[in-house]
Amino acid sequence: MIRLFNGIKELYKHKKSLFLAGAFVSALPMSVDALERAKVDGNNNLVTAYDTPLRGAPFFLDRFGVGAESDGMEANEAVYEQYFNSAVQNYKINLVRCSPWIGDHEYFNFDAYQPDHEARYTYMLDKCVDWAENNDIYAIVNYHSKYKTVLEPWKVNGFWSIYAPRYKDRKHVIYELVNEPESQSIQQSMQGIYDHARALAPDTHMILWSLYDPSEVTAAEIKSATPTINYQTDNVSVGWHNYWDNGNMTAWNRAEDYAANGLPVINTEFWSLRDRNELPISYGNIAENVRIGEELGRSWILWAPYLNYEAKNKGYSHDDLKFTPEFEDAVRNGARTISYGDTVHNAYAAGLNGQYWDKWSPSINPNGNSSGSAGAANYSDDVNFASVANTYDLSGNFTVSVNYSAGGDRDLVLEVFRQNDGAWLGQKVSEVSAGSGTKSITASIGAISQGDYKLKIGIRQRGGAWYDSLKDVYRDNVPASSGSQSSSGNSGASTKPTISLNAGSANAVSDGVQQYAGWGVGYYGPNRWVKFSQVNLGVGGYDRVKVRTGTTQSGTIEVRAQNPNGPLLTTININGSDYSDLKWHSASFPNWEYSQDLYFVMRSTWANFTDLELIDE
Repeated sequence: MIRLFNGIKELYKHKKSLFLAGAFVSALPMSVDALERAKVDGNNNLVTAYDTPLRGAPFFLDRFGVGAESDGMEANEAVYEQYFNSAVQNYKINLVRCSPWIGDHEYFNFDAYQPDHEARYTYMLDKCVDWAENNDIYAIVNYHSKYKTVLEPWKVNGFWSIYAPRYKDRKHVIYELVNEPESQSIQQSMQGIYDHARALAPDTHMILWSLYDPSEVTAAEIKSATPTINYQTDNVSVGWHNYWDNGNMTAWNRAEDYAANGLPVINTEFWSLRDRNELPISYGNIAENVRIGEELGRSWILWAPYLNYEAKNKGYSHDDLKFTPEFEDAVRNGARTISYGDTVHNAYAAGLNGQYWDKWSPSINPNGNSSGSAGAANYSDDVNFASVANTYDLSGNFTVSVNYSAGGDRDLVLEVFRQNDGAWLGQKVSEVSAGSGTKSITASIGAISQGDYKLKIGIRQRGGAWYDSLKDVYRDNVPASSGSQSSSGNSGASTKPTISLNAGSANAVSDGVQQYAGWGVGYYGPNRWVKFSQVNLGVGGYDRVKVRTGTTQSGTIEVRAQNPNGPLLTTININGSDYSDLKWHSASFPNWEYSQDLYFVMRSTWANFTDLELIDE
């Protein structure tokens, strides 16, 4: 969703001498097939060539290269290229959506400034396409018109006359023909726009419609408006956006209805800001939409919080073009919430092999193996650290000696993380056969900074995906330094310091709950909650949660993430005979990681609530 920044028009009053009209248009890029084309699966989902969902990040071309040369993309290419690299490294995404700002047609308007805009857009789009290919991921080229633009089809067709043939042989490129059009004008124009682009790019997958609110147009209306398009055979899909409030399934449900009626779908934007189009970022919205997309098995692309406007209006610089740790955590945490029975699986867990989020499997499902807890019993396969250096230099070569016991052909996996934020840095996979032995493994992740690192050793099925892990163990606080120092880490499962919190210092409480600083809360009754913001669970999470309460009867407290109705992490049973008799009660805690908003929601009694602890056993 875009609202026009009025001041940006001033940037276009002067043509830039750096670019000659058509200078970049005439130089067609090389065709190098990094990937096979995206396709539609049996569930009417647009997916990768490997049958995995597309999971995308935005690249919004508003503030890049349309201003003065010193503020343009051509002067800051290293920053933008690193954005693509980090999208793969940090997000593990497999798609970037390249969206030049068209506005209400005014920035690609075939007027006196058209050659300048065309040259700049072409330069930027060429880079987007190339950087995606260099990272072995897909790129969407998008006619990014303003929210609810009443279409002038000849202008849309003019754009595609240039770019449809330009990238038609690049197999990793997808075309999104129009962004967020006004619903009546797109119904009148979609067939003609598609026919024009398809004639110029016979084999490219094309995303049609890209509706801001899919509840405005039914599946029957889509089919009626495009009578000659066969949505099952013509290599097309229906794009749609979600800007409903968090937890509102209206848009997601309409997309499911589209799919059920034979229309392939992909979400090309979802809400990631707190007030539709204004900062600050809502990390909870990001996590919630990722969670829904993953649970439904649907492809998705988040929208561009830092890239939504021209930079100077919001005080940002080119260096702000990056994924923040909070942004990465939101995607990780959303993907964590795929639940099967009592087990919560983490689609973004440390241990993903490559940038495709389980590249070779069509969906994220459990396979019946144990979840990988280091302390669990009855494993036929086992692994532990035989030895590990006390300190590492800054070359990033982490070498460990591993004791293993394998019940068949297995992979030993050494993975490296930063200790402070849990960032996954790289891994080394070493194959072993059935039997027991000791093996040396080196994960070379490149130059690192001083600080502490975490190492994880896992044993899993040969060639298996992350959820095939049979056992994982950690070593914490392994220092990297130019000097020598001793590691404070252990050689088995990680044991982090206990987190102790007091309800009197909670970040928020629901209506009716009385908060007493330094003591706790009272009037804590059914459906009332206490919130602790951004509790840092680190890599590997914690194993047990304890609460200290006083009550006169039995009841339950639910621990939920992200919001009071968010993913259920665990349920704590409490009991007592006196409100002033404070007792500890505990429950197991799933291995959720990184910083989380935790809500303690009372369900079935009244109590005083003072303290809580998270314990790593």
